[in-house]
Amino acid sequence: MSPRAEANRTLEGVASWLAGKPDRLLSIREQLHGLTGACTIIGASALQEAMKNVERLVVAGESRRWTQAGVDTETLFEETRRIYQALLSAVDSDLKH
Repeated sequence: MSPRAEANRTLEGVASWLAGKPDRLLSIREQLHGLTGACTIIGASALQEAMKNVERLVVAGESRRWTQAGVDTETLFEETRRIYQALLSAVDSDLKH
C-alpha cells in the first residue's frame, strides 16, 4: 500500500471512530489499539498519543475524562488531517512542475 493510501486509510478510520463512538468496551479497546498503531505507522505522533490516552482512560473506566479526551482527540485529528492534506497538495504541486 502506498504511503498516501495508508495515510488516507488511517485518517478515515480515525474519523469513523470519532463519529461512531462505539459503546462496547472490548470494541472500543480493539479499535483504539489498531488505530493507534496505524497512526504510528503514518507518523501522526500527536494523534497517536491522544488515542493512547483515550485507550488508557477507557481501560480505567474513567468515562468523564474519556469524554473530554475524545473531544481533544477530535481537535488533534482535524489538525493532523489538515497537515496531511497540505503535504499531499505540496507533493502534487511539485510533481506537476
